[in-house]
Amino acid sequence: MPDCLLTIGGIPLKVQTPFSRNLAQSFLPFLLPQRKKIFRPWHLQSLPLETDNYLKESQKIKLKIARLKKRLAIFSQFHPDWRLKERNLLQAHFLNHSALGAVSFYLNDPVFIDQKKRQILHFFSHPPSLRADFFTNGLLTQAYSQLLALNKGLLLHSAGVAKNKKAYLFLGPSGEGKSTLAFLCRRNTVLGDDIIALKKTGGSYSAFATPWKQRDFIQPEAHLSFPVAAIFFLKKSQRIFFQPLEPKQALFKILTSSVHFLFYTEEPFIHTLFSTCADFVRNIPAFSMEFCQDKDFWPALEKALADYKIKDASRR
Repeated sequence: MPDCLLTIGGIPLKVQTPFSRNLAQSFLPFLLPQRKKIFRPWHLQSLPLETDNYLKESQKIKLKIARLKKRLAIFSQFHPDWRLKERNLLQAHFLNHSALGAVSFYLNDPVFIDQKKRQILHFFSHPPSLRADFFTNGLLTQAYSQLLALNKGLLLHSAGVAKNKKAYLFLGPSGEGKSTLAFLCRRNTVLGDDIIALKKTGGSYSAFATPWKQRDFIQPEAHLSFPVAAIFFLKKSQRIFFQPLEPKQALFKILTSSVHFLFYTEEPFIHTLFSTCADFVRNIPAFSMEFCQDKDFWPALEKALADYKIKDASRR
């Protein structure tokens, strides 16, 4: 199998999988030379779900499905989007190889993480040729979401723009303008228009460029990272308007719509992920943001952030 060595969010991952031949061009800047020595990288390996493998892992699969169903029941109480997902989830019967079906919304195969061995095992049930974009858009996204969770980080559904050596993150569901906003900011450093890696380094949070779903005007590089100044939850509008959010409001928004693979985060990492989210919104200003593409929003953004800092200082 072809293999490669990636680094995203400062986390090295050695990949051995037949899907790596489908690596998108935007991933090339994130490849490390094979001869470069990396201390204890993580390993991602894809294996065919043959009879022996399947029988060995089937009990783990059934336990994972049971945990996911329980978690889904809890999530569905707090956000209507999860009720729609519930109807499409985990319909397959897992007692035989031919009936293996969807294990997640993005992945059709079981994935297991061994923290002690620093290993991610992926079992695939269909020929690689049938899944041209699986490696880039599915497996690697999930792998890095879990590795970041383990390292006090997050993989956010967000656009990221660096200005004056600070990162500004713009969060929102598809269609609310993340890519439009990134394009409007193309004279600055655009870290990404859909997925941003976030990680706590030292005592502060940094945003990292990522290779996923990049438009032509974005030139991501693995070394690009900036301390986060603020986060903004986007809404398209006919006006420019900013409203500060309380930490608990920001936490709810992030957990329900902005963390990639939150629902499928492994049991050992989910508690760290929740703690990271809570710590993040306690320390980073958050705003709801209305914007329209024919007006410059930066002056209003900077004023909203300055006003927030004045009020925050007076409270302290």
